[in-house]
Amino acid sequence: MTSPRTLNQTAIRRAWSHTANRFGGILTYKRYKGVSYDPEEGEVKEFWEEVDTRFVQGQGRQYEIAASGGLLRADDIWVLIPREIFTQQEEESRPPMPQSGDEVEIDGQEWLASLGGEIVWELDPSRTLFKIWLRRKDE
Repeated sequence: MTSPRTLNQTAIRRAWSHTANRFGGILTYKRYKGVSYDPEEGEVKEFWEEVDTRFVQGQGRQYEIAASGGLLRADDIWVLIPREIFTQQEEESRPPMPQSGDEVEIDGQEWLASLGGEIVWELDPSRTLFKIWLRRKDE
């Protein structure tokens, strides 16, 4: 017998696929690993992986921005991406999650998964999709 959780995840994946294919786009997600030092370039940001995936984007609502206590801005966006796109690397002790330092590219525009040094994300109840808030890299 199929568990209710599995049925819920299957329904979410189907709805996600339909919505992303119809209204979404493709982004590149770079999962931050750390900083290394190169004698010629100085500090260089390293990433666990770079993944192209479908996404759906949205803007914050006024009440979300107000409730954030100044963390969110009107020009911040959120993206929904499938949790399964991240691959746990051998050196990682925990399952991969969004973290401050991650970078996202959407239509040539660079975004940071860091809002003033804080990462803001949530996992949907079925544990299928990440909702991650982003801020333009140049701000």
